[in-house]
Formats: sequence, structure tokens, C-alpha cells
Amino acid sequence: EAVASFKAACQFKGTAAAFANLGVAYLNRHEYASAYKAITRALKVDPTRPTTKDNLKVVLETAQRSGVAKAELEKLAAQLGDDVLGLGPAPTTPSPRTVTPAPPPPEAKVARPGPSP
Repeated sequence: EAVASFKAACQFKGTAAAFANLGVAYLNRHEYASAYKAITRALKVDPTRPTTKDNLKVVLETAQRSGVAKAELEKLAAQLGDDVLGLGPAPTTPSPRTVTPAPPPPEAKVARPGPSP
């Protein structure tokens, strides 16, 4: 699948082209917030890339035609983790190899000395 391939490219290369291509793959799946996040990351890597700027316009226009305004798109994209970019683990339940920390012990109470007999 294209998204998985471009996520891998983002992880290993981190180029503007890899992030832009990932954004286009998300756009083709109608995942506008993920597309926006990937393309804006591409612009952070290389703000001079004209095709990436054009792709951002397409994402914004397509999302708006689908009823998602730019402000909402930005909000949704901000809530996504870097896993959509291939840069971090997806939120998951702990795997068998993951050690879940024990809860902290209750706060200890200090015994205060009473009056001397």
C-alpha cells in the first residue's frame, strides 16, 4: 500500500518529497487531516518546494469541498501523532514485551511521637 511505503520513506529518508508523497497518498484515501499533517511537514523540511505548496492548496480545497474547514483541519491534524508520518509508534495497548509500571505506593504517613509519659 502506498501509505505504508511512503511512511517508511519518511522514517528512513525524511525528505520533503517523502512527506509530500505521503500526503498525496493520504489525500487519495480522503484522510484530509493526515494529508495536511504530512504536507505541512514536507514544507517544514523544504519550504521552497513549489509542488508541495500546490499539494497543500489541493488538500485544503478538497477538504473544504468535503465540509472540513481549514481551522478544523488544522485542529484534527494537531491531534494526530507522528505515527501518521511514519515517525513514531501508533498508540497501542502494551505488548507482551512492554513492562507496565506499577502504580505508585500510597503516600507514607509519618508517625509522630506522642507526649512522653
